[in-house]
Amino acid sequence: SAGVRIVTSGSPVWSESDAWRVGDAILDIGASENDPDHELFRVMGAVRQHDGGVVVANAGSGELRFFAPDGALVRRVVAFTQGLNFDVRRVGGKGEGPGEFSRIEGFWPYRGDSLVVWDRDLARLTVFSAAGELGRIVSPERKGLNPRILQPLADGSFVVEDMWINPPANDRPWPLMNHYSAYDADGAFMDSLPAQRAYTAIALPQYRIVSPIFAARAVSAAGGDGYVIGTGEEYEIRGYDGQG
Repeated sequence: SAGVRIVTSGSPVWSESDAWRVGDAILDIGASENDPDHELFRVMGAVRQHDGGVVVANAGSGELRFFAPDGALVRRVVAFTQGLNFDVRRVGGKGEGPGEFSRIEGFWPYRGDSLVVWDRDLARLTVFSAAGELGRIVSPERKGLNPRILQPLADGSFVVEDMWINPPANDRPWPLMNHYSAYDADGAFMDSLPAQRAYTAIALPQYRIVSPIFAARAVSAAGGDGYVIGTGEEYEIRGYDGQG
């Protein structure tokens, strides 16, 4: 082991009396077989609503599905010229039109009781009411690869995380950097935030880029009035306000 001490844990250090346990589930969505309403694929998030219901972002079908507190898919009465009908609460669907999604990669509660979805392929945020009505679409300016939205802050502003790749002329490892940009609730650019190391990369033929095994990788998260970043290079988490 080249002088490195290796420790093996053979049994837990806690006892039966102080072990953590998960209680019985009060609501189970997605476990029912042969029920198309509960067939979920690539779930990208879930939001608990004030009435106890749950909204699930099902990226596999490009939908938001609204479930009642008892786990049943919500249905609302809609007036048509032929009378009354029921509209199953499946919001969205695959596409590029307003309220549709190409690739859901983020889903969060938004200001008040609204909901917001980040579509990575279309690079836009879509805001819905608590009932699923389309509110507005925000398309922030962006650069780089793999744009990602961190959870919007309490004031409605948000941060876009982009990765810029500038490979060197040789085959030596080099650091990839995550760049951060802050936008207001309407998508207007406010400021660039500090760039942070994402991970160390190695360039391979055919434009492939890989990370060494066990290399340090950055993590980031947002909420409240700021966001945090840990690069993995040091044993620390750095906190920033919405202005960087």
